[in-house]
Amino acid sequence: MNDVHADAARLHHGSKGYQDVADRVAAIYRVLSTKLETEGACWGNDPAGQTFAKKYVPSALSVLSQMDSTNQGVQSMVDGICSWAKNYVDAIGAGTTDAHQLGAQLTGGYHGAAVDTALGSAGL
Repeated sequence: MNDVHADAARLHHGSKGYQDVADRVAAIYRVLSTKLETEGACWGNDPAGQTFAKKYVPSALSVLSQMDSTNQGVQSMVDGICSWAKNYVDAIGAGTTDAHQLGAQLTGGYHGAAVDTALGSAGL
């Protein structure tokens, strides 16, 4: 376990870049879908319009679906990175608490040297 190290602050800070991407994709999706809904079936019902619609509508729906999936994927990455950082901090805190308790049990009270030894043994 001595080989596992993480900088929780950098993980959290790095997640902000992904959050910015997720926010931008979500904004583009909202604007595009709103504009398309506002325009509606503007190509008309004549044969030329119907031919256009057959090619255009499936592609437009596919793009919107992919944008939504991309946004959800990037947001999931943000959530995962933040969870990773929080879990790492929580694990370090739990290890520190356990080491303090161990030191108190072994020596009848808190003594810094016992805790330092336990923390060092745990790789903290």
